[in-house]
Amino acid sequence: MVTAIIVRPDLIITDVMMSEINGWEFKKLLNKIPNMIEIPFIFLTSTETLPVEYYSQDFGMSDYMPKPYAFDDLLAKVEKNLRRHEQRQKTLSPEVSSPSGILQDMSLTDILQVLSMNKRSCKVKLVRGEQTGEIYFRQGRVSGACMGSQEGEEALFELLGWKGAKFSVGEISNNDEETISKDIHSLIAEGMKRSNDRKNPPSTHSAPTSGDEPTMEISPNGQGKEIIHFLHHLQKKGLLKEITG
Repeated sequence: MVTAIIVRPDLIITDVMMSEINGWEFKKLLNKIPNMIEIPFIFLTSTETLPVEYYSQDFGMSDYMPKPYAFDDLLAKVEKNLRRHEQRQKTLSPEVSSPSGILQDMSLTDILQVLSMNKRSCKVKLVRGEQTGEIYFRQGRVSGACMGSQEGEEALFELLGWKGAKFSVGEISNNDEETISKDIHSLIAEGMKRSNDRKNPPSTHSAPTSGDEPTMEISPNGQGKEIIHFLHHLQKKGLLKEITG
């Protein structure tokens, strides 16, 4: 933890199961230190159940990687979260009164969390092709959503699954009816659960058949050569400034 405070890295990867403190508690402790909550975290976990805190805007920007995992998958996850963090900083800065962009590196969940944390009263408009949707905020609380004929929570959960949609944040009308009463933590958790249930991918870690390219996996007890190679790869791509230790 001391190293993380002194160095203040661009991203932290931690195992959930550690000897003295688990990964979730490590993140919560760092969050108490000014400016540390915005550092992206990737949790390495062998369980599919995530704590409620994971979905809270107070928990900060985080992602997770199920174990075991392929090296290329971890690399892609790191690059995605670094780009997501950079886009989030640019688009959702307090200095930007009417942010807009595309849900690509940054997710709709990121936008909702930041607007909630800043206690905004506003409207988020989403456009995907010919489809449009809107989410309403009052004093940082999600008060309603609509998409086509859908309203309330069902519309919000549908919009949370949109990828590549254009978004813009504008003023909210006082006449907009409140159709959502749950807190944002519960809404994001339910949205993530529904998304995972829809995907429900089969296990991809079966043994390779003849002719398949072998997949390199990193185990928690590995010797570290893959990690060093991984860090140097990030440095060459300009995603890390310096490797020490």
